[in-house]
Amino acid sequence: MIIMGINFFFEHTSVSIIKDGKLVFSAEEERFSGIKGGKRYSPFTVQFPYKSMYAALEYLDIKISDVDVIALSYDKWEHFKGLFSKRWSYYDDYYALRALFHTKRILSSDYEMFQYMSDRLTPYELQKIPILSFDHHLSHAASAYCYSGFDESLVFVADCCGEKSCTSLYIGTDKGLKKIVSFDIPDSLGIFYSVVTKHLGFNTFQDEFKVMGLASYGEDTYRKEFENIITFDERGHYKLNEKNMFNLKAFLGPARKKGEEITQRHKDIAKTLQSILEEILINLFTYYSNKTGIKKLCMAGGVSLNCVANGKIHDAGIFDKIFVQPASSDAGTSMGAAALAWHKYTGNTQVQFDNMYLGTEYSNDFIEKQIKSAKLNYNYLPDKELIKLIASKIAEGKVGGIFRGRMEAGPRALGNRSVIASPKDSDMLERINHIKGREMFRPIAPIVKEERFDDFFVGEKNQYMLFTCTVKQDARDKIPAVTHVDYTSRVQTMTSKSNPFVYGILDEFEKLTEIPVIINTSLNFRGKPIVENPVEALGNFYSSGLDFLVIGNYFLEK
Repeated sequence: MIIMGINFFFEHTSVSIIKDGKLVFSAEEERFSGIKGGKRYSPFTVQFPYKSMYAALEYLDIKISDVDVIALSYDKWEHFKGLFSKRWSYYDDYYALRALFHTKRILSSDYEMFQYMSDRLTPYELQKIPILSFDHHLSHAASAYCYSGFDESLVFVADCCGEKSCTSLYIGTDKGLKKIVSFDIPDSLGIFYSVVTKHLGFNTFQDEFKVMGLASYGEDTYRKEFENIITFDERGHYKLNEKNMFNLKAFLGPARKKGEEITQRHKDIAKTLQSILEEILINLFTYYSNKTGIKKLCMAGGVSLNCVANGKIHDAGIFDKIFVQPASSDAGTSMGAAALAWHKYTGNTQVQFDNMYLGTEYSNDFIEKQIKSAKLNYNYLPDKELIKLIASKIAEGKVGGIFRGRMEAGPRALGNRSVIASPKDSDMLERINHIKGREMFRPIAPIVKEERFDDFFVGEKNQYMLFTCTVKQDARDKIPAVTHVDYTSRVQTMTSKSNPFVYGILDEFEKLTEIPVIINTSLNFRGKPIVENPVEALGNFYSSGLDFLVIGNYFLEK
């Protein structure tokens, strides 16, 4: 059975494929469109992820007629009922309803479908496929629980909003997902964080992670002011003052304009915002874990990508195990909707899930043709020689890009679409931020051999960079480039099984430097998504300050 999950209604439009109970493909439209986030949410436009759909079909060598069912991660009837609740003015729009109630007709039209897709994807065949729609937060919840491997867990979802819910807590069992508490519009932790993000001069629904990083430079000094905006109790139950939330200047001072200097006031606001979020989540989880007796947690929704908060939740010791969906943004809801369809047809709540290397892949033959057509100099090397060369280059202080294997799903590069370098030099953070056009206050992340994690870090071991950890005191001078101002680091652990090629680089780098840690950040530049194809990788290389590029088994150097 082949199930195609689609997220299209909000940003981070995406496609996921479950085949016979296994997740075999997932990708965001942004990787193919070149528009970060896939699109900016607007009720006036409907943009289905046709390019992702086609890429999935092409990779799996199937046609749309082979798909048994399409599962959407948004429910029109729940949205319609939600219109009668208090909503933000831009949300209850006629155009949004029109899109939802005419989804099948729009999906199977040819207005946005490209001619090159016609060998696998046609409106006529799309019209024959049954379409299921699932609640947005339920899709988020399924994207975490159904891929966790847990028998029973609490399942947490928090984002800006779904049809009505903003924060939800479920219990997941082999019978399905049961909601036990919900905070509905306008009580949104996601909107709360995003509105303050905008007040600090950053883009909403995009730059919240920057505010999370900025918070490390501040002090928690704005609690009194924030009490006018949000209140909460020891159970983690919170309430937003909607009027005050959209009038932050009355309590937090004037908004920072984009491009203006970041002052200590901005850093302190960010710190207080982050601290309040962490406290609400820890109170919420403590209360409901004690109430239910459940000691496992699954997390999804954009708020769950706050790796600093995730680290604090782990350190609080509330749960024995925590699984955070690596694609916790709306991109992950295509996985969740597909899983809910799988459960509907088979009764199974768990989907086989190996790793997040779920996207497209390009052969050496294809890559070589692109390099030759660009008239570039290159060397072909087998894996072992290539690994040794890469390790020696970064040990010398070079900065390189890697493009090989399957593209990662979710927002993090995990070694296959990455920029790598040595963490030993304290100026490497500034160099890489300059190369990528990033703000200088933003930290960069490390990869470490999983078996050597405890020698350098304290915290949760995670292969998807979803938790911040503390850098041990005696390791800070060894890896200064990945040690943030508050001595934390968003760590990716790696085993020889999870990514043999990158693990090999770690191993060779350790032989040269005695440090089994390298820098890993995404192969993209400011305002652009992670590269999807070899032409983009080559373009990034030759238009940036990267010293070398590994693309398949080919090595290029400036």
